[in-house]
Amino acid sequence: MTTAKCATTGKATEACKTDAKDLVPLVAESKTDAAAVVTAEAAVKAHSGSSVGIIIGCVAGALVVVGGVAYWKHKKNAEKSADTMEGSFSADDCYKSFVDEERV
Repeated sequence: MTTAKCATTGKATEACKTDAKDLVPLVAESKTDAAAVVTAEAAVKAHSGSSVGIIIGCVAGALVVVGGVAYWKHKKNAEKSADTMEGSFSADDCYKSFVDEERV
């Protein structure tokens, strides 16, 4: 380890020596953190494409399921409206009341 010297006076003072002793573990910790960052960046580069594929697959799957449910619901409503005399207004609660009052 080199002798710590004050930046302004150029002499080794007690405060500079104390600061230098405090910095030694921080420098070692910094090197460890830098190595961890390099490892993490390598892992991200190695697997970044797969996470994008997973997200696209999940969105596509959700759209297929929602589209299937919407088609099924549309098909059921079309069958129901073809079977009833009221037509497409079979789901409207107020339709009968208004039509009955108009005909009276």
